[in-house]
This record gives sequence, structure tokens and C-alpha cells, in this order.
Amino acid sequence: MARVHAGLSCALALGLSQVSLTASMDKAHSRTLFVDARGGSDSSGRRGKSDFPFQTIAKAETLARPGDTILLRPGTHALSSALIITKPKLRITGRGARIIGPTSDAYFLCLNADHISLVGVEVDGCRGNNKQGGVSGAIYVGAKDNCIANCSIHGMNRYAIQVGDGAQDTLIEHNHIYDCFGGVVGDTGKKAARAFRRLRVLDNKITDAFVEPSTPLSGGVKLHSNSGHYSARCIIRDNYLYKAGEVGIEAQGGVDELQISRNSVYGSGIGISLDTIWSSSVMKNRVSGSTYIGLEAAGDARGDAYVGNLVDSRDESGKTASSYSFSGSNSPPPSHLKISHNTFLYGSFQFNSASTFIDIISNKIVSASYAPVSLSSSHVNLRNNTVRSEVARGGGGCFVFLDATSRDIDDVVIANNSFGSSTGSFGSGAGLQFYIPGQYNVTNVSVIDNVCDGTTFPNTWTQQVGGGTGFVRFKQNDPVKYGSGSF
Repeated sequence: MARVHAGLSCALALGLSQVSLTASMDKAHSRTLFVDARGGSDSSGRRGKSDFPFQTIAKAETLARPGDTILLRPGTHALSSALIITKPKLRITGRGARIIGPTSDAYFLCLNADHISLVGVEVDGCRGNNKQGGVSGAIYVGAKDNCIANCSIHGMNRYAIQVGDGAQDTLIEHNHIYDCFGGVVGDTGKKAARAFRRLRVLDNKITDAFVEPSTPLSGGVKLHSNSGHYSARCIIRDNYLYKAGEVGIEAQGGVDELQISRNSVYGSGIGISLDTIWSSSVMKNRVSGSTYIGLEAAGDARGDAYVGNLVDSRDESGKTASSYSFSGSNSPPPSHLKISHNTFLYGSFQFNSASTFIDIISNKIVSASYAPVSLSSSHVNLRNNTVRSEVARGGGGCFVFLDATSRDIDDVVIANNSFGSSTGSFGSGAGLQFYIPGQYNVTNVSVIDNVCDGTTFPNTWTQQVGGGTGFVRFKQNDPVKYGSGSF
């Protein structure tokens, strides 16, 4: 056994030495190829040296070897057609260099080999007044370990960057993307084995999309699977998104196991949306000024966690811009979600679908709508939340509204919550309302140890409304405890 171990150690050492030697040789043989659009030439015999630069990026890429750097000198570098890079380990860089392409609708650069870096350049689509838009990217990534960093990308009549099949461990960081149809889009083919994985979108500024917040398919970061559910394990973190399109950050169709954290999203139609996404987290983001929904769980979103987010439905002027601070909707409905320790300001919190197994714990929810919390879900745990109504004095409303219009609701726990309002006294409504306009029932409801700040209602604390033939059946119904009037 000692010989086996020694032989294995030698083999490992030899392998590591060979890897180290190969890396050293690559570095030793790497070159810098210079490109000068105004003073260079692509004539035969040119080798891209500092005093004899090439004129075009395409020529430099043709003659480059793995490990080389293509250094673009300041000025405008025009591409007559898409530059498809098939050589690995290239670095394209150049402070003050501006790359323009054939049109704002076409691909500019296709990174189709491994370990390619595009660093510190400007990429300008020159779209002018063109506002057609499209879901593809000016810069396409289709291989492993590629990096796009410290670039300014703008004027694209499409997304700035597209990540497609074959792309693994792509890093997109410290870029400023603006005046485009969208920022970063990831899209898969039909085979999950080829789908992009471990994409990292970190510390980018994606601002001022040229479209309205309601424009379909536009957005800041948009990940979509055509191959069903797979473990994508992408990270979207520390980005600043300002008026970036229809959705600030969206994942859809099965791009699972995502981490979306510490992003700031302002002025999109929907701030952050998980649509048919499993086992993902949305944590410590700041979402404000959304024109429709702040945070969304849509379709078969399953096993996701929304934790520690701040969602403010007001715009920069202080006006309430969106209807919903949180929405769970669509069919098939979301399930097994954890929504905890968030702050939701001035938009309603709703689940209007047949969602199940929803934990709503330790959130602060403030709204001026009729019902700050509206639920059509079963197996709900609404516990330890602070819920405040901003309805005007004498107005109608409630704190929690359970809506059995379209289905039976079963197993709802409303416990240890603190309710309050600026109203003091409502002209109509109740603390908890059960809306039953037809034959459906609300059963196994537990109302336990809730506290109200002294707000009063003309009716009892719990009230059935709607005039239907269905009924409410309580498992436990403790009377509310009235506090001092402070909140």
C-alpha cells in the first residue's frame, strides 16, 4: 500500500507540475497585439507590434494565439460584420476604445471559445431613434469561463449581453449598460445538459432602457429556460437597475437554484420576479418605484425564499406607483414559499391564486389600500407580522382579507401579529374579513394572540361578507387584544 500511495503522489505531483508548466509556457509565449483604427494597417507582414499596429480587431483576432492580449488604442473601431471569436484565452481591452457594429440590431461580438475576456472598452450600438427592440444580445457568450468587465455598453436595439447554451461560469461585472432594450439575457435551447450555468452578474449599472416599463420582454436581467427545470446556480448580486424595462430582474421557466441579493431596482414594471423557479432566494434587495408589482412569485414557483428585502411602492416624488408590493399569482400556483423579515411599504400584499404552504413571517406591511394583506391560499402561516393600514379616517377596510371567490380555503393560521392604522376608527369593515360570494368555504382558521393598536371597526373583529352560501369554520378564534393606541 505504501508503494501505491507513493506512486499516486508522484503522479499527482507530475500532473500538477505539467499544469503549472503549461500555464507558465502560455504566459511566457503570450503577446500583445496592438490595433489602431486610424494609424494601423492590415497589410501583409504586419505583426501587430506597438510601432506597426493592425487596423482592425478582426485582423488581430485572426493572427492571435491563445494567451494573447488584443490592445485597442483610443478611437472608434468599426466592425463590418459580427466578430466571432473561436480562439481561447484571448483578452480584448483598451481604455478609450469604442467599438461600433454594422447595426444596432446585429450581433457585435460572439465569444465562442473558453477563457475570453472583454475588459474596459466601450461598445456602442448607435441605435439613434430605432426602438424596435429584441430579445438577443449584442455580445453573445457561448463558451466557458468568459468575462465581460468594466465596459460601457449602450445604444443597442436589443439586450447588451446574451448568455446562451454552452456558457458556464460566465462573469459579468462592473459594467455600465444603458439606453438599450435590456441588460443581460440568458436563454437556453431544448437540452438542459447544454444550458448556461453558474452565471455571475455582479455590481453592474443597468439604467435608462429606451422602452416604457410596460414594454413586453424588456428588462434589466432576464433568465429563461426552454429546457425545463435544471440546476443553474446563478448569482445576481449588488447590481443597480434604474428604469431598466418591464422587469428589473426576472427568472422564468426552470432556471433553478438562484441567488438574487443586494440589488437595487427602481422604476421597472415589476421589480423582481420568480416565475416557475424552484429552490431560489431573493434576499436583501431594495425595490422601489415599480409601476405594477414589487416582488413576484408567479406560476409554479416552489421552495423559494424572499427574506430581508425592502419594497417601497412609492416613486421618487413620493407618490404610490405600484398596486402590489408582493404578488403571488398565476396557474399552476406557487407553493412552499418562505416570505420573512421583509418591509413592504404602500402596496398591497396579495396571493390571488390557489397557492399552498405559504409562510408569511415577521414582515412589516404598510398599505393604503382596502386590505394590506389579501389571500386566496390554503395552508398559510401568517405569523409575527406588523400590519398597518393607511386608509383615511372613516374609510372602509380591513387588515387581512381572505377571498374564497374561486376556491375553498383551508388551514390558515393568523397568529401573534400586530395590527394598527392611522385611521383610528373605520367607517366600515372588520379586522379580518372572509369574502364568500358563492358556495366555497373557509375552514380550519386559527386566529391566535393578535394585537391591535386601538383601531375600532363598526362590526366584530372577524366578519364574513359576500352574501354567498359558503361558511367560515374556525379551529380557534381568540378575541383580539387592544393595545395602547401606539403602533
